Amino acid sequence: MDNKSFQKLSNNPPWKFLRQNRVLILAIIYFFLPLDFIPDIIPVFGFGDDILVLLATLFVRYKSFQKAEKEAKGKIIEGQLADE
Repeated sequence: MDNKSFQKLSNNPPWKFLRQNRVLILAIIYFFLPLDFIPDIIPVFGFGDDILVLLATLFVRYKSFQKAEKEAKGKIIEGQLADE
């Protein structure tokens, strides 16, 4: 394995996805768990808090993705590959 390939692997470890999306994963787990702030027995409000937590997490993740994309645009020089 050459040095460039090793650096690329060490910069993108397999757990990077889990680290970046840990809050989203926790929100999905919260959505399916029976333990809630408002019990699911209450018809509208029961699932309302689950959906609210999930939507808020998705919104925050979307905004952070947009911010990272804007930062990456400034670093890319025309005619270069983004991975280099």
